[in-house]
Amino acid sequence: MLSSLKISPATQTAFLAKCQKFVGINCSLLILIILFRIYELFSISIKHDLPLNIPELFWLGLGYDLFFYFYASILLLLPYLLVSWKNENWGLKVYTFTLFLVTVSYLILVKYFTVTLVPMGVDVFGYETEEMMIAVKANNGSGGGSFVLLGALFFLALTFFLPLFFNRFQFALKWVAVFLGGCLLSILLMSFSSPVISHYKTNAEYYIVTNKVQYFFSDFFKHYEEEIQPLAVVEGENDYPLWHKYETPDVLGAHFNNADQPPNLVFVIVEGLSSAFSGENAYLGSFTPFIDSLAQESLYFPNFLSTTGRTFGVLPSLFAATPYADHGFLEMGEEMPTHQALLSILKDNDYQTNFFYGGPLHFDKRDIFFKRHGLDFMQGQHNFGGKYTKMGGNDKGFSWGYPDKALFSRSLEILSDNDAKARADVYLTLTTHDPYRFDEEEAYFKIMDQHMTKLGFDEAKKEKYQKYKQNYASTLYGDDALKDFFADYAKRADFDHTIFIITGDHRMDGIPLSTQIDRFRVPLLIYSPLLKKPQTIRAVSTHMDISPSIAAFLRDQYDLKIPAYTHWMGEAMDMHPDFRNTKELALMRNKNQLMDFVSGEYFLSGDQLYKVYKDLYIEAYQNDSIQQILKQRFEDFKALNKYVCYENKLMPNSKEVTYAVASKTKPSLLKNKEVQIVQTAINDTSVEAKRIAAVWTNEKLAAYTYEELFEIARQHAFNREFGVSRRITGFLLKENAQYHDVRTLQGRTYLWENKYKIARDHFCKVLEMAPDYSDAAVALVNTEIRSGRADKALEAAEASLSYNPKFEGLIIGKIKALELVGQSQKAYKLVNDFLVEKPDHRVAKAIQKRLVLAQK
Repeated sequence: MLSSLKISPATQTAFLAKCQKFVGINCSLLILIILFRIYELFSISIKHDLPLNIPELFWLGLGYDLFFYFYASILLLLPYLLVSWKNENWGLKVYTFTLFLVTVSYLILVKYFTVTLVPMGVDVFGYETEEMMIAVKANNGSGGGSFVLLGALFFLALTFFLPLFFNRFQFALKWVAVFLGGCLLSILLMSFSSPVISHYKTNAEYYIVTNKVQYFFSDFFKHYEEEIQPLAVVEGENDYPLWHKYETPDVLGAHFNNADQPPNLVFVIVEGLSSAFSGENAYLGSFTPFIDSLAQESLYFPNFLSTTGRTFGVLPSLFAATPYADHGFLEMGEEMPTHQALLSILKDNDYQTNFFYGGPLHFDKRDIFFKRHGLDFMQGQHNFGGKYTKMGGNDKGFSWGYPDKALFSRSLEILSDNDAKARADVYLTLTTHDPYRFDEEEAYFKIMDQHMTKLGFDEAKKEKYQKYKQNYASTLYGDDALKDFFADYAKRADFDHTIFIITGDHRMDGIPLSTQIDRFRVPLLIYSPLLKKPQTIRAVSTHMDISPSIAAFLRDQYDLKIPAYTHWMGEAMDMHPDFRNTKELALMRNKNQLMDFVSGEYFLSGDQLYKVYKDLYIEAYQNDSIQQILKQRFEDFKALNKYVCYENKLMPNSKEVTYAVASKTKPSLLKNKEVQIVQTAINDTSVEAKRIAAVWTNEKLAAYTYEELFEIARQHAFNREFGVSRRITGFLLKENAQYHDVRTLQGRTYLWENKYKIARDHFCKVLEMAPDYSDAAVALVNTEIRSGRADKALEAAEASLSYNPKFEGLIIGKIKALELVGQSQKAYKLVNDFLVEKPDHRVAKAIQKRLVLAQK
């Protein structure tokens, strides 16, 4: 029986002959790979200015290309043997056809890389066919079209010529052994077949040596093999894991004077705007002189983070602080889960809402998102009218739509008749999008040259920047468009009560990235005539934090009706003037690529851990414990992301729940006595105080007992009706200045308004009379922490703990203060000791998780 399984000598001879023939014709693949490597480096050197050691990168890249050669050869060998066994000519045709597919893949992927300097990955499948065609048209012919066409024809010709040429040769058996040994060795050394990013100085070097075809298919299989288990929840328990009470403090109110009416809000999302070439410390030099000047008059955040590396994520992050789903939240289209957005909340408060864009509204399903939130008006390229001309297209004539100057001009025409009520206007610019073409570009090439002279560039540096002249010239154009917009808007009657929020959607494509986090680093400016004084805020915040912060501002300063509960993933913006990062957030690089995670001073990108330093500079960092913790938290987020998006579990389906739930949290505390709810402005003006006093007269207040009045004051304080609360507490303190609980409550109303000095005075006065009154001590510690005086908070906590060493709030306050003053080890020990006695304490557990990273 075994003898029947033996392969005959003739079969063995025929098999080896086929292998010899294959090794010969497969030289075609090797030659093509080498030529593609040369072509890629030559294309990059023409299109980009990179400080590269070309010979070193060539040999390193060729080494990884050899791994790809052996992997691809194994896949090419099997079909060749099967077909050529019956017919050698057909075997050659099958090989040639397969080689043709490999060549086409190389052409597409190398072309994409030479334009973007980022290899194409599985994100390409996140776009629908129509969107992909628009993107291809935009990129096609954006420079060097003849060179690209000639290169493509050359490689396609070689695809058919080389197999025919090498088919004439019969290679010796020793070359078959070398070939099969190479295949076996490549499989054994598979873990070394791709470069490690931490081994390279820049992202560009890492991406250059990477084989683009291998990268694409590796990313493809990694994505579709990844099994993300959706979040496991017990029915009825935590069905909506992101649904939480909205208690975001107002961190903006202290920076603005109040207007007589709710302010207009103007959001300007500048396509591709990045801190790499805008603002202070722009390492490429700043090409936004107007934005730079505006930053000097604004609340300016140079270290802000977008949440996605493409435009698809900016709207849901900025206005709804949602997770990303699998391909971006907007990509879910009509299947987007029920969610809240700032724009619909503003509509509920009688704002008019508008969106202005020069391109196709349906791209990235923006129109579906805005319709979901009931926008009053949407401007797209379809309704500009005949007065305006689309911006110049690429070499093939494609145009994204209307340029930024036309966008702003058209919007002001539309807004001229809609000034009766407060508005929220959203702009998304377009000129600084690939292919960066516009009708005034020749004039701006000259302006670019003049601007580089102002920046102090020598002629050699100017020449290098010419390779990105479309990018930089369009940036200067967009900056001028914004300058003109502000000049025109300043003439409007509503300018004095308008707040402008300006940010970028992501880092501009095409110009080489310095680091992986660089693609997300964008500036944020908040400008208004209402601003008390400008300030630069270097702490890190994200697009997710904008809606929560603005909603809190409008709630506290203008009594707008804001939902009591929300699913928003963001929190209050960090207003600390010095650089620090207290945020933790997943970042979505492209559609389909959720592979970046920032947490405090650490950044996880793929399998590489980085340490985050000042101005979001990162360096590779080796710490397996921290990396494992971050990976687990990232996986937890992915599970949550999948669950809430695809199970429609962001929030209860009825919109009314957001307001109805709030009423359920306000039980009557007044023992059947009628309470008149008085809506008040936060500012304690004399007129407002008189109005409140007219309602809450001394005679009326005297009709209640102390306990009842205190509960009424607490209720109004919790409802953020601070004027009423202070009227009642003031009445009680006149009756008896020793009511420490009353004075502490009054102090808290000022704390909740971020009026830290007044709050501090109240708590200190209580502690002077009663040093052991722990409620006032905790309030004082929190005041010092929130006002940025962590050292004073630590002193206050330690002083009060001498009276009440076991008081829970004081211990937590001390832990927070220790953490903020940099004594992480002491904080870590204290929180661990505390959790021994209080193992389920939610706040302490959260602090412990944060401190774990600092202790590693």
